[in-house]
Amino acid sequence: MLGQEGTDPGVRRMTDSGRQMHRDWVRSAFGPLLPGGRVPTEEAVDLLVVATDVYTWKLLRRDRGLDRTDAEHRVRTLVSAVLAATS
Repeated sequence: MLGQEGTDPGVRRMTDSGRQMHRDWVRSAFGPLLPGGRVPTEEAVDLLVVATDVYTWKLLRRDRGLDRTDAEHRVRTLVSAVLAATS
């Protein structure tokens, strides 16, 4: 689908919607983990979106061949680093 979003308006609407849903989820899931439960900055949201993106999972599991436990550990490490750096 991502390859079609530039030429198909219907696909573009779906991918835009998915991106917004992911950003909203990041804000609600990780906002309470920040000190004082404050609203994450846009920088923090951007970094957490990358850390939790399905493509990140694909890179770890498929491209690197990691098992689920190792892939989860790496994603958690990324998320923890982002939260620590943006607090």
